[in-house]
Amino acid sequence: MKSEPPVIPALLSLGLPTLLVLLVQTGVGLIETWFVSFLGTTALTAAALVFPAYMLMTMITVLTPAAARIFLNSSVPPLLAAYAVANIFVLALFAYDFFQRGKICKATWIASAILIAAEPGRMIIGQTRWWQAFASLFA
Repeated sequence: MKSEPPVIPALLSLGLPTLLVLLVQTGVGLIETWFVSFLGTTALTAAALVFPAYMLMTMITVLTPAAARIFLNSSVPPLLAAYAVANIFVLALFAYDFFQRGKICKATWIASAILIAAEPGRMIIGQTRWWQAFASLFA
């Protein structure tokens, strides 16, 4: 009988990078809120209205690598599939904005444009030797 590899090291190696990213993003969010609080209640209210879309865009960015892993054993190239999934989430956000507000929020347009414009650069960086070496630390 073949023994199974230990589960805890695998979970830690997969979960720690995501946990670190989420901690950093939470810290940045707290600092941004603190800064915006000095601008007054109007600015704080505007930030609160944009916050759900901001967090969804952040989660789309974090989920892209996980979506790529789903397609590892398929005929669809994993990077292409991952970015297709990310863009489907962006379209869902557009639909949510449109049906909730009757229009698509300017912040949603800007964040979506940044996310989609960054995809080619992320593909190029993801294929470099140094990035692969860094990613292998967590495999």
